[in-house]
Amino acid sequence: MTSLALDAPGHHFEHHGTAPDISAAVAQRIWARIDPVLRDLKLLVAELDRAALRTGRVPAQLAEQLELAFAGIEALLHGLLDEDEHVTAVVRDEVGARVQAELLPLMLLSDNGERWYAKPRGYAGDYLSIARMYDDEPRGHGRVGGAVDRCFLNLAAVRAV
Repeated sequence: MTSLALDAPGHHFEHHGTAPDISAAVAQRIWARIDPVLRDLKLLVAELDRAALRTGRVPAQLAEQLELAFAGIEALLHGLLDEDEHVTAVVRDEVGARVQAELLPLMLLSDNGERWYAKPRGYAGDYLSIARMYDDEPRGHGRVGGAVDRCFLNLAAVRAV
């Protein structure tokens, strides 16, 4: 069996198992592309929060920037994980787990993101999740939760429902 261990403090993937060491190298290469984009997204969320503290609401222009940044990450992940012949299921799982860990604080601000996270087998058959997708009304916690929820509602998988 092959697995990649995530060394979170050093942001490295270590390969354990019988598959070639290329899996760890591929995961590291992919993470090098994703990490700065996720960092920028989190900085943008902090900017939204500061603006909401000053004005009492999230400025529409910043909310639009957040939506574009989130969509860009979605496209980047699909491109990096789906279009490289060296990306194995192990690499996808490990990179996906790392992205999930990085985005967890944002997911917990989003009512929909939090619900999908709490139901790790997916939302299929979950009446409330499906109803909220059709409602298309962002719900969240704190000053920026609604703006973050809008990003989750804009995901391609949600729009396909």
